[in-house]
Amino acid sequence: MEEMRVLIEKLIGEKITDKLWLKVQDLFNEQVFKKGELFAEEGTKPRNVAFVVEGVFMMSTMNAKGKEFVKRFATAKTFLAPYVSIVSKKENKVKIKALTESRLYVGNFDRIEDLAKTNIQIERLLRKIAEYFFIKRSEGESQFALYEAEQRYQIFLDNHKEIQSIVPQYLIASFLGVSPTQLSRIRAKIKK
Repeated sequence: MEEMRVLIEKLIGEKITDKLWLKVQDLFNEQVFKKGELFAEEGTKPRNVAFVVEGVFMMSTMNAKGKEFVKRFATAKTFLAPYVSIVSKKENKVKIKALTESRLYVGNFDRIEDLAKTNIQIERLLRKIAEYFFIKRSEGESQFALYEAEQRYQIFLDNHKEIQSIVPQYLIASFLGVSPTQLSRIRAKIKK
């Protein structure tokens, strides 16, 4: 769990004591997800958050016609959660699915929140995680408003180099808001 401690300390901007780290470790357990396994399902009220140790996940949602839209990818050394549902305690609207065999440290948000009531560093961590999810969502929305598909693909390549050969092209196309055919054209144009 050392990689999670490093990220937590980076997020909160200071070292945490070994005593506090033991409390944090007690809140999380390691879980392995097979390719295709769901971390969160639509229509449920999930309470778990996770730190991705290794693997790739996608967050997606379905429209009324059953078309899937990829909202985000999560890779190693990031946090993963159906955050809006957890915070609002409302029904989850996103599916979070493992695209590769993956290893996570999974913790119950309510237990983490209880620890935050007595520890300023954990409270700061929860705030930083909220900021992280807010920024990711805002960046995604801004990209659709500000950039053409080719520019969004270049941003994807810059941000997700390590997964471009792992994630199926139709999922990348969905994430970019284009058809797989359009993505093929964009990729061909960039290779020239």
